[in-house]
Amino acid sequence: MKQLLNSPGHPFTEWLEAVFSNPAVVSDDLIHSVNNLCTPFMLTTNYDDLLYSRSRLKTKKVLDWSEQQETARAIQKNTELILHIHGVYEKPETIILSEDDYTMLSGAAGYKANLQKLWTNYHFLFIGCSKDGVMDEDFSTIFK
Repeated sequence: MKQLLNSPGHPFTEWLEAVFSNPAVVSDDLIHSVNNLCTPFMLTTNYDDLLYSRSRLKTKKVLDWSEQQETARAIQKNTELILHIHGVYEKPETIILSEDDYTMLSGAAGYKANLQKLWTNYHFLFIGCSKDGVMDEDFSTIFK
């Protein structure tokens, strides 16, 4: 898909914008409930911004996997954080979608160190995630 749509350029950016920028939301209740449950750290593989754009409180720092030093500081300081571990649509260069992307991500030492620290020191509740989602290539390297 990325190669076909000339990632990270056009038309890839337009496709991401069309799919993720304005999702139809009937009720914000579930989003608010998730935000109320998960402090201080929320990790998402979603590319959209629903967790913070629909939040009543804008207290969480929002980062993506490429912001490794900022993420490490947020973890160290226990700062409320939403971490997009597979990128965010507004930054097409951060989107993790292909096998090549996973290979590149597996070589990002700072990112892996941050995930390792989170997985080792905190509990996580997986919401809306299938068994295949939990066995995502990115997670499985940490679990091993």
